[in-house]
Amino acid sequence: MVYAVPCKILSRLIDKKNLLTKKFGCRPIFATKEVGHAINEIRAGASENIAVDDGAVVADTQANQSGDGLKRIVQLAIETSQAVRSIATAAEQQIAVSEEINRAVDEISRVTVETSSGMNQPAQAVTELAELAEKLRSRIRLITENS
Repeated sequence: MVYAVPCKILSRLIDKKNLLTKKFGCRPIFATKEVGHAINEIRAGASENIAVDDGAVVADTQANQSGDGLKRIVQLAIETSQAVRSIATAAEQQIAVSEEINRAVDEISRVTVETSSGMNQPAQAVTELAELAEKLRSRIRLITENS
């Protein structure tokens, strides 16, 4: 669209030349001032084209950089998601291990209670045996003292 400016100027010059050629039947030489003005307008249009092209290059570079930045953000999001999944899996495994440990502790408590109550019976039997042994000693003393 910026190239349209020099084209329009040239088109106008050609139209003027054609008009003069038809009117006078010859090919006129354009005035230096008019040609100089046309050249300046063409140069201005070319400068605008260069500026637009430079702007397009900058915009393209920035778009590429933005795209690269977005790709990196997406990659980080994927990595973060994977890390969260790994943490969740590890937490589930820890929960399972903790539950297993709790079951083992409960079993140990049950066995301890059974063993404790089982130990009470022998302790009671030993106490009764000690009492019987003491009675037996007393009787043996009585018998030995009386004989």
